[in-house]
Amino acid sequence: MQARQQIVATDGRVLAMWQRERPFAGGPLPTERLGYNRSIEAGIIWAGLKILPGDKILPSDTGIVRDHHQVWIVPGGGLHVAWAHVPPGEASTPMGYIFSPDYGATWSDREIAINSPAGILPYGIVADENWVHIMAEPGVYVRRRVPHKFSVRSDARAKWSFWNGGARASCNRLAALAVHGKIFPVQPLHTRT
Repeated sequence: MQARQQIVATDGRVLAMWQRERPFAGGPLPTERLGYNRSIEAGIIWAGLKILPGDKILPSDTGIVRDHHQVWIVPGGGLHVAWAHVPPGEASTPMGYIFSPDYGATWSDREIAINSPAGILPYGIVADENWVHIMAEPGVYVRRRVPHKFSVRSDARAKWSFWNGGARASCNRLAALAVHGKIFPVQPLHTRT
C-alpha cells in the first residue's frame, strides 16, 4: 500500500514519490519507507521503482520511520526532499533532507535539517537555484544554500539556519524569520570563518 503520493515536474522530467505503508492492517511498517519513480520522457517512459536513500543518517539510527515527505523540483535538475525522520518510541522528530542535482538519478549525502526537541513535520519545501527553504510548522523555518558544488552562486555557505519562535541557533549560520507566510532575513549569527 502507498500513501501520501506527490508528483513534481519541470523541463520534461517528472518525479513521483510515495510513502510505503503496512502491507495489511496491523502489519509492520516497511523499513525502507519512501519510494519513487522518475521519467525523463515527460511521463511517457519511466525509469522504474526505487527506494529513496536516507534511512540511516546518524550512527544511532535503527528502525527509523521516514514519512510526511515534501518534494520540490527546480528547472535544471535540482530536486529537494525533506521528511520526518522518526526514531521509534521517541517524542522528538528530526527532519531529514536529501538533494539530487540531476532529477533524481543520483543523490547527495542525506542529512538532518532540523534536530527538533519536539514532534514536527515538514509542512512545505521550496527552492530555487541557490536556496532551499523548509517550513516545519508555524514558527519553525529553516533555509540553506543549495549544496555549493551544485549552486549557481559560488558562496560555500551550505549550513542550515533557522528561526524557532524567537530562539536563534548558536552556530555559524544565517537566520531568517517567517511570519504569516512572509520571510524576513535577519543578521548573521556569527561571522564566517
